[in-house]
Amino acid sequence: MVKSAVIVSLKDKASLNIRDRLFDLDRWHETNYEFDGHIILKGENSGLYLVTINNDLIYSDYLNELNSMLNLDRLIFASRHSSTTKKPSLHVHFTGNWSNENPYGGSKRSLSISEPIAARLAFLKLYEWRGRISSAKFDVSLEVTHHGPTDIDIPLFFIELGSSEEQWVLKDAAKVIAEIIIDVGNVEIKKTSQIAIGFGGPHYAPSFTRYVLKNNICIGHMVPKYHVDSIDVDMLSKMITRNSVKPDLALIDWKGLKSPQRSKLLKLLENTDLEVKKI
Repeated sequence: MVKSAVIVSLKDKASLNIRDRLFDLDRWHETNYEFDGHIILKGENSGLYLVTINNDLIYSDYLNELNSMLNLDRLIFASRHSSTTKKPSLHVHFTGNWSNENPYGGSKRSLSISEPIAARLAFLKLYEWRGRISSAKFDVSLEVTHHGPTDIDIPLFFIELGSSEEQWVLKDAAKVIAEIIIDVGNVEIKKTSQIAIGFGGPHYAPSFTRYVLKNNICIGHMVPKYHVDSIDVDMLSKMITRNSVKPDLALIDWKGLKSPQRSKLLKLLENTDLEVKKI
């Protein structure tokens, strides 16, 4: 059986809102484990662990210490999403830093271990269940890989409620996310479709979002157009290896790249065993 933990932060209003909805959906019992000064809880019916931390979620690489306690297979980060547009939105993404800059946590040029199978199911349910939220009309999309943590050796994904404080406190939106977390939390990491990595396009990954909605495919790490110039053999290797399931496909947002970027990627991908598909 897959062992998963939900990670919430005391510094994140959306995270705590989702935690409160999780409390409504299951009975949670104290375990014998403590982390970051808080008792780890376990859901009676879901079997999920619930871990509360003091830091912002993006600065949580120390969660690696959970491995020695719980021997986990998956981490699900219940998080806020912030944007200047303040548009109601729901997102799923993996974490990592593509360049020699890491202003939002994690290590430079490092990727977490993506968990594309459960993440895809969570994204599809967000898209399907968004109509249950009566308080606002929410957009749903994948996001490219960005920010920390990067150094945790447990497969993970973020599921986010955005994009401003107005949405972070909405109970009906948080309830949908909490229901999805319980629904996909212990899904087996079992390959039933192609696993891909993605290249190109903007931050909110519209081409990859549409592709996942229309095709039986799971996408792990996605690098946007504005970071493709940072991709070399080393970073490509990390995109392939830092996944819970080895990818067999490289998806290229062809129109979402400049010609030199396309040529560079095709040359790099020649030295892998990945099938290349332009979308």
